[in-house]
Amino acid sequence: MDGNFLFSGSNDSTVRVWDLLPPHFSSNNSSTDSVVCNCPSSLAVQVLHGHTAAVTGLAVVHATGILVSCGRDGKLLQWEYTTSSLLTQQQLPGQEFTCVAVTEDRGQVYAGTSQAQITSFRIAVVHGDDAANGEANNAVARH
Repeated sequence: MDGNFLFSGSNDSTVRVWDLLPPHFSSNNSSTDSVVCNCPSSLAVQVLHGHTAAVTGLAVVHATGILVSCGRDGKLLQWEYTTSSLLTQQQLPGQEFTCVAVTEDRGQVYAGTSQAQITSFRIAVVHGDDAANGEANNAVARH
């Protein structure tokens, strides 16, 4: 949302939100552009729980503060990462999601599966009551 956060998905089924601003991150060497985290993984700003298998893809909707995660459990979750709230959950039984991307101008989330399909979902609405929120579109592309 403001470029100050890093998101990581893990084999332990969690999504972590990291604060990239000091004091947690500091310059490693004045002659390089590298930075070093001076904190253990337990000091992530937030740890999001919702997946039951490895998280394989992450995408951010910058305008609304939504984080989309997908995983080997066949779940696609949409989070309001500023509050750690789970907004929507979609699941494709018997499939694993392998990657995810968003198109903010179209309001769509695209997720690739282990069955060589692309599935499309609507981006969640953060502060509104949208009956179509999170429903899968009928478009599935096979490759």
